Amino acid sequence: MYYIGIDAGGTKTSFSLYTESGEMVDNTRRQSCHFMRVGYEKMAEILMEGVMSLVENHKIDVSEVVVSFGLAGYGRDAKIRNAIDQALSEKFRGLHYCVYNDVEAALSGAFKGEQGIILIAGTGSIAYAINDHEMIRAGGFGYAIGDEGSAYWIAKRMLETVTKMEDGRLGRSSLYDYLLERLSLHDGFELIGYVMNTLGNERDQIASLAQYLFEAAQLGDSAAISIYKDAAKELSELVKAVSKKEDGQINVAYYGGVFKSGDFILLPLKECLGTAYHLMEPTETPEFGAFILAQRDYKSKVEPKNCL
Repeated sequence: MYYIGIDAGGTKTSFSLYTESGEMVDNTRRQSCHFMRVGYEKMAEILMEGVMSLVENHKIDVSEVVVSFGLAGYGRDAKIRNAIDQALSEKFRGLHYCVYNDVEAALSGAFKGEQGIILIAGTGSIAYAINDHEMIRAGGFGYAIGDEGSAYWIAKRMLETVTKMEDGRLGRSSLYDYLLERLSLHDGFELIGYVMNTLGNERDQIASLAQYLFEAAQLGDSAAISIYKDAAKELSELVKAVSKKEDGQINVAYYGGVFKSGDFILLPLKECLGTAYHLMEPTETPEFGAFILAQRDYKSKVEPKNCL
């Protein structure tokens, strides 16, 4: 059998083709297929497109493939789960597949199926752990009411800080001039039109502004560095909420675009967590994690509800 592990997060969909032994044969990417952005039917279409591109490129019979979906939003909301299941059952009828939450796949990949905590901070934020075979999560409530410490949250805090600098609620630091210059704006008031019209008030577009905070922090701006410290505190609380006291250090794998900021986020995060936790990069990708889960469940039928 071949396996196709899929990481379908909020900004992209990544497909990896694996052999039975776990060797990656090929990888392809598509746009985000998150149902909140494209709808359930389009979600299934994008997933099928990516799967078939790998199958056809390598001339593999679909009967010899198990598809493993790691899908954002496939969580505790029964209505959403049922809608996703329905869309997949219609589009992938006759194929072997398993369905998991994208964070569950990331956790599995991070520790190659062993225990630990996965902390994800990309466009959104969430922490996941397995304690005594029970999945425990913290965060992941979405940008409107949560996602603290995420790229969106960081970008929004940066925009809030600059608007406060504009009207005098905060003293101006170099972040003010730097951001306006990078966006070709004359003053902070023009941020209103920029966010609403130029960016269309889109979550992903706003989250992408976080790169400018990183650049400002590299220049030594104190306000930018302070925002990273606040983000680290929020992320540390996610980790602590899912942790279980054990002997020795608890491994915490971090994943997502926010961590491309390096020590600006990692050093304050380590400080907030303390010595009881060991921060590390994931051992493997979420796609590989999806492969591990599907190979386990499809063969043993331990969780037949997840696999068809």
